[in-house]
Amino acid sequence: MATLIERVLGRAGGPSPVELALPRTASDDGSIHLVNEGDGRYDIIEKGDRSAVTPEPWAQYLYFRLSDELRARLSSCAVIEIEYFGREYATFRLQYVSSDREAPYDGLYKEAEQRWDGTITEAPTWKRALFVINDFDVDPSRSQNLGASFRAELRQDFYIGRVSVSTDVPEDLSLFSEVAPLPSIRKSPDRVYPIWWLFVEITNLCNFHCTFCPDEIMERKRGMMDYEDACKIFDQVAREKNRLGPLYPIKLHQMGEPAIHPRLVDIVRYAEREKGLPIELNTNCSLLTPELVDGLYDAGLTNFILSYQTPDAESFETRKVKNKKLTFELYLDKVRMAVERKIATGAATRLEIDIMNTLGSDGIRIVGSNSQADRVMLDWISFARALERKYGLEPKSHDLNFVDGGFRFLEHDADTGRYEILPGVDILWKELHTWGNIIQGETSRQQVDGYCPAPNEQFVILWDGTVTVCCTDYEGTLAMGNVHEQSMEEIWTGPKWRRLRETMWEDVLESKTCRVCKGIEDPESELVQIQA
Repeated sequence: MATLIERVLGRAGGPSPVELALPRTASDDGSIHLVNEGDGRYDIIEKGDRSAVTPEPWAQYLYFRLSDELRARLSSCAVIEIEYFGREYATFRLQYVSSDREAPYDGLYKEAEQRWDGTITEAPTWKRALFVINDFDVDPSRSQNLGASFRAELRQDFYIGRVSVSTDVPEDLSLFSEVAPLPSIRKSPDRVYPIWWLFVEITNLCNFHCTFCPDEIMERKRGMMDYEDACKIFDQVAREKNRLGPLYPIKLHQMGEPAIHPRLVDIVRYAEREKGLPIELNTNCSLLTPELVDGLYDAGLTNFILSYQTPDAESFETRKVKNKKLTFELYLDKVRMAVERKIATGAATRLEIDIMNTLGSDGIRIVGSNSQADRVMLDWISFARALERKYGLEPKSHDLNFVDGGFRFLEHDADTGRYEILPGVDILWKELHTWGNIIQGETSRQQVDGYCPAPNEQFVILWDGTVTVCCTDYEGTLAMGNVHEQSMEEIWTGPKWRRLRETMWEDVLESKTCRVCKGIEDPESELVQIQA
């Protein structure tokens, strides 16, 4: 009788696996190849009396390329076993080319479940991780970066000594009794990680003083980035993006309202059309006009975040709008206009309508119950259906029982709570952001260790060129340099930034901004806790 694990994963047997013993670059038959290029370059080191490979300091992955013959032999079922050096489960994430086109990135980087024996040792030793994949894509025309079929993504430093690929599970399958959690990201200061999130603040001027934003207490000088300076930044990013990192859509905001900038459309067009850099724009929507919206769509804007947040007249009062003529009804019309213009123009831009989730908040109340969220969702679905009729779109099917009480939107995170109302138009419930424990005080605090991933992932350029390490550093107190005086790479790899990473790695927080964020220290007396 089959054991539980055999019923889940399958039985052992079948042809022998194809093995690649590292640091060799290819298996004996050449069907598995370890790529040593781009963000997959690796170093060879000794671990536990054996050779192992690990991504070099500037790299993030190990890429494995399979021959067309081996992929065809797998026939959608791939069993990948990796021998690694560590204390517990493997500290990398295996991502593979999946036939599931609904998975992120068209299925090219789907995450595989890791199984291990559950044994934690005091000292690192050689261990085995098993990945059983039932939707492996054997189509040779589909591959990851560098032509890979799967890759090991760095979460923490890892060392690999052997990789095998088969169609069947190993004979000692019962040893792999535990499912490993997703390895946490803890980035060593000895590595130079790519920039994931690049923020370019073209202005910190704002026409709102939202209750849930520190704009009202920000003391930093106000101003706008010159168009020419923005173009110079994009020139540099375009030259260095392959080295600096993936640089997901550049966020054209930090503090401030970007629509205040008179050359917003020109800035977006230069980045998107001239330099091929995807842009994500976040706006409070108050200054939107059909001309501005159409201009942004025509400029090729990739992501458009409509920071709607307050879905009724009462909650709209928390925005503290300077223009008293802007009623909630006029404001809602602007948000809906941006959605309709996307449908009318057929723009490829993806829209995200953000609404504030304050479930569990003691002070600020925007949408604080699931029943309130359900009513908002039904209103937007009704609006979407009207657009479908007006523009002759195929109606999208909605399970209204699921929407109205079944799903409980406010109890989901920003990933699982996303809901599409039209093609390329999502509703997203955004949890109240504490801005480094400035919003709502003690109720938002958590005592955690000193480590923070932000200095290894974010590069925030303020309107005057100052660079800070974190998107919540609205005052720019963690300034690392200025892009008008140094290159981005010089700042990112410079001694000041490296020291911050090293001290955080040792759980030492030298900056008051970081200590306040972590809940270790109270804000200065003048940084009053904002309340509704």
